Amino acid sequence: TIHEGQPSDVSVGASVFHDASGDVALLVRAVTFFTAEYLHVLRDGSTTKLPLPLAAELRGAQAGSLVFSLREDWTPPGGAPLAKGSLIAFPVKPFAIAKTAPTYQVIYTPDSRSAIDGVATGRDGVFVSVLRDVVGSVHMFKRGANGSWSGRELALPDDGATSIVSANAWGPEAYFNFQNFITPPTLYELGEAGRPRPIKALPVRFDASHLVTEQFFATSRDGTQVPYFIVWPQGA
Repeated sequence: TIHEGQPSDVSVGASVFHDASGDVALLVRAVTFFTAEYLHVLRDGSTTKLPLPLAAELRGAQAGSLVFSLREDWTPPGGAPLAKGSLIAFPVKPFAIAKTAPTYQVIYTPDSRSAIDGVATGRDGVFVSVLRDVVGSVHMFKRGANGSWSGRELALPDDGATSIVSANAWGPEAYFNFQNFITPPTLYELGEAGRPRPIKALPVRFDASHLVTEQFFATSRDGTQVPYFIVWPQGA
C-alpha cells in the first residue's frame, strides 16, 4: 500500500502520463467532486504531495510539466496572483525529484468573454479549445527556451463549435472536430505542415451552398451583450 484516502473522499485513483520526456505517475485524491490533491509517485512507491490548490483540475502532461486549469483565483506562496480559469504548467520533476522550489507558468488566461472548453497535450504543444462569445476556436501553445508560453489560433472555419479529438504525445499529429449550423461535423488533422486539413465528414443532409451564418448581439436591460446567430440566404 502506497496511499490511502479518507472515508469522506469521493475517490482515490491514479494517472500515468507517457511521452518522450519520460513517465509521470500521479495519485489523485478527490476530496470533493470539484477539489483534489495530487501526489507524485516514484518507482520505489514513495510519494510527494504537489503544492497545488485543491481547486486545480488536472488536464494532462507535456514535456515534463503537468498542465492544470484553475477553478478559483489563486496566489502561489511568494508568487503573483493567478486568475480563475487560467491554464498553468507546473514542472513536476524538478520539484518532486530534484527538490527545487516549485514554479508555475501561465499558458493561457481567458478574458471576460472567453472560457476554456477542452485541453489536450501533444508532443509539440498544448492544444486548447476556447469558447469566445459561444464561438469555438482551437489554439496551440508552445513553451519557449526561457520557460514562457506563447500560442497561436489554428486555421479552422469560423462561427462554429470546435472540440479536440486527440493529440499524439510522440508525434506532431492532432485531431479536431468542427461543425456549425450549415456544416456537418468534420474531422481535421494537424500534421507536420502545422495547418489543419479536413479528412472526414458526416454526410451533408441539405444544400447549404446558398446559406450563411452570422452572429449578432442583443443588449439586455442591464447592458449585458447576449450573442445569437442567424442562418439565412446570402445577400438577404
